[in-house]
Amino acid sequence: MKPKRHNTMPCSLAAWLLAWGLTLHWAGCDVDRPATPHQKELAQEKRLSAEVPEADAAIPLSAKEKAHIVVVAMYDRPRHLNPALRIGTWGYRVAMDNVYEPLVRRNPKTMRVEPWLATHWTVSPDGRTYTFTIRQGVRWHDGKQLTARDVWFSLNRVLVPKVPIGTFRTDIRDALQRVDIPGPWTVRVVLRTPNGFFLDSLTEYPILPQHLFAKGMSPSSPASRRPVGTGPFRFSEWKKSDHIDLVRNQSYWGPVPDIHKIRFKLVEDRAKALTLLKRGDIDILPDMIREHYPDQVTPRVRELFNVLKFAAPGFSYIIWNTRNKMLSDFRVRRALTMLMDRKRLVTEVHHGLARLIAGPYWRPAGLGDPKLEPWPYDPVEARNLLDSAGWRDRDGDKIRDKNGVPMRIVLLAPVRAPILTDEMKVMTAEFAKSGVALVAVPTDWPMMKRMLRAGRFTAAALQWVGRPAEDLSRLFHSSGKDNFGVITNLLLDQLLIRLRTVRKPARRAALSAKIERILHSYQPVTFLHAPVSVALAHKRLEGLRLGPGWFNFAQVRIKTP
Repeated sequence: MKPKRHNTMPCSLAAWLLAWGLTLHWAGCDVDRPATPHQKELAQEKRLSAEVPEADAAIPLSAKEKAHIVVVAMYDRPRHLNPALRIGTWGYRVAMDNVYEPLVRRNPKTMRVEPWLATHWTVSPDGRTYTFTIRQGVRWHDGKQLTARDVWFSLNRVLVPKVPIGTFRTDIRDALQRVDIPGPWTVRVVLRTPNGFFLDSLTEYPILPQHLFAKGMSPSSPASRRPVGTGPFRFSEWKKSDHIDLVRNQSYWGPVPDIHKIRFKLVEDRAKALTLLKRGDIDILPDMIREHYPDQVTPRVRELFNVLKFAAPGFSYIIWNTRNKMLSDFRVRRALTMLMDRKRLVTEVHHGLARLIAGPYWRPAGLGDPKLEPWPYDPVEARNLLDSAGWRDRDGDKIRDKNGVPMRIVLLAPVRAPILTDEMKVMTAEFAKSGVALVAVPTDWPMMKRMLRAGRFTAAALQWVGRPAEDLSRLFHSSGKDNFGVITNLLLDQLLIRLRTVRKPARRAALSAKIERILHSYQPVTFLHAPVSVALAHKRLEGLRLGPGWFNFAQVRIKTP
């Protein structure tokens, strides 16, 4: 006979169990109940989160209230809103830092990692153990309290097999050995090896509510489509073919945002989005395209909107297969780099939405060699290098050759990259002037990836979507997963390993500068350029900046009429 259950557990013990993520299924003990917001605030929030046309019809909005509603053009429809999973650009932009928050974040001015949902942390002398103290008084949007159990749960999600985590989440997964909870407000993370990039990875990883995902997490989970976070904005509405609405979190643990509602308006046609901006139906136009920039930024547009520019992390580059006899000589690779008029590519092809780079690291994060200059466009010197390497036109067909092999380079290019097609036209013409035949072959990514991994290619054009600070061993270490060109340099390997373990900014800067100088001299890849993002934002939005984490809407102040 089963014993009878009595609801006699003390409330203090019930609160302790809840703090550790255990669900209690009985009534009679009101545990950890959040304070109810003032009724006036609830009424105002309900009105502001309603459809604008309906609100205008029922309760006319004042000019001041309308000014606090911000409409952002959204170019693609998100599949879900859970940044812990594999997610598209727009799903991440909507949810991360608005609805969900990280344990630590990057300061937009100093680019240093600072506390966020963790108030502080310590690191063990061997660099393998991080102990985080979790911020108290933070509540999920459904009123439940954030605890160390949520952080433990969130970090452990990346270790669960078959969970579709994003590319950059693998950095956390590969680094983790285990996650412990010494107390209700403390989380201890033990890494496999010292990892100086671990905190950088955490700035982009959301802390999730365990009570909503404990039974499983997938893109189709209800909480992945109607997210509940701790951030300055709460999820309000998602109309699949039209918009996603977020409303400000009146109970936010930090300063309550000045913006009352953000509407991400789906406008897949970029030309239409620009028209809606000029008409006053959209307040923010992110990611201007080269067809519109800078011609469409007219004096009238500048009168009403701020032009926000951001030199984003990441880079476009060409991999040279160093196992190919034609490209095994560094003089040949350097010559090919010097045959590329990259300034022309930036101005004529990208219309200024790119910048020249000499290496892979993002300078504002304090990495790389700021004094290093890109190899110049110098066809004369390039021809001299090719001559010295033994590549000359011996048969008069205007193509250089060596040992009977013509200098014909087949370059694999992603099939869905029209801008790269325009770049290849410029480069093909420049190469031909110096006796080098460059043939671009558009290739779909699955096929291209197989050819790269098998080494069955001569050259390939790729783009690396980067972060402010990251371990690039996968690209340039001899055992790197994406080292398709088979870069083998012992000193480079040693520097990459050492950079992965250090945390001091000065030491990281020195090591990354040495890495860039080796790549610059050795030229196993040619760094073409890095992206420049340009956005237009209404001038009533004061303090809006474009940065590594996109826009920080919580810091915006509204200039009202």
